[in-house]
Amino acid sequence: MIRRAGCGFAAVALGATVLVGAQGTFARAEPPLTVEDAKAQIEQHEAEAAGLDQEYNDVKLEISDAEKALKEKQQSLQAQRAKIARLKKIVGQVALANLQNKSLGTTAQLFLHANTDRFLSQLSTVEKITQNQNSALQDYQEQQAALVTLEQSASDELESLEKQRDELKKIRKDADKKVKDAEKILDRLTSEQREALAAEERRQSEDSERAAQASDDDSDSDSDDSKSDDSDSDDEDPKVTGSGKGATVLAWALTQKGKPYVFGSDGPDSYDCSGLTLKAWGKVGVSLPHSSSKQFKMGTPVSKDNLRPGDLVFYYSSSRPSHVGIYAGNGQIFHAPNSRKPLGYSPLDSMPYVGARRYG
Repeated sequence: MIRRAGCGFAAVALGATVLVGAQGTFARAEPPLTVEDAKAQIEQHEAEAAGLDQEYNDVKLEISDAEKALKEKQQSLQAQRAKIARLKKIVGQVALANLQNKSLGTTAQLFLHANTDRFLSQLSTVEKITQNQNSALQDYQEQQAALVTLEQSASDELESLEKQRDELKKIRKDADKKVKDAEKILDRLTSEQREALAAEERRQSEDSERAAQASDDDSDSDSDDSKSDDSDSDDEDPKVTGSGKGATVLAWALTQKGKPYVFGSDGPDSYDCSGLTLKAWGKVGVSLPHSSSKQFKMGTPVSKDNLRPGDLVFYYSSSRPSHVGIYAGNGQIFHAPNSRKPLGYSPLDSMPYVGARRYG
């Protein structure tokens, strides 16, 4: 995603002033950056972008739930309107029957009716019709009021849904800005500095991978359970310490090594952090939401000194973690780090650790 260096670095590195206007107005260029300073600033922007990524996922889940609720409410509205139409017809029929039977007074009807017993039976029916009319009218009025309430509720939910969709657009825009801010910092570095930074990050990832693999080499507990049945990668199934679901989860995740991080993605060609973890645990039948904060609220808490391969580890905020990775053993994690780096390894404590969860 980072494509080029900024122009005029030599002037920047010297802390020179540059002419910016025809009237001789001068502005001081930005001071030079060290690789360490650049790395720290880039990581800050990337952490903020990752947090927005997970917030984006949270809002997407909320929108999905709201759309389902709205669909159910609209179905209820349709059923309620049909019910009211039927009640309205019944009220009209009962009212008409009552009107026809009341055209003559009771005494006159008795006098004119040849069969007294039959008339009295009909009179009883008329009284029931009157009662039915009152009952039908009351039911109609109650259901009409319920319809009005339901319509207002559906309207409120639709308005809320539109606001959530607007919020989603804003979050994505803010996240893109954070990524561009990181790019601008890289643009301030010389080509040599950028190469040094990339080399340092590769070295850290390779060291972390070797450390994780060393834990495998020291273990005699390789299990068939740790073999991945995924067909997304042509790589050989990696060897993973331990057995059971966690080992299977990690083994599958490692087959995705080298694939790119993409905002809001859950595979199969790219992932964000919680997209990777939900797919990995999905391979053993555990359904997780596409959200690091929601994944943190599920499963069984695990202490840092009791981590096993496959456990999920969370970062940055204990109230709303914005990043998640998979514990790979020997103090290392496997994760989808950010848009500059493909899926790979990092030290467990490379980010502010807030907790871990086990799901099986």
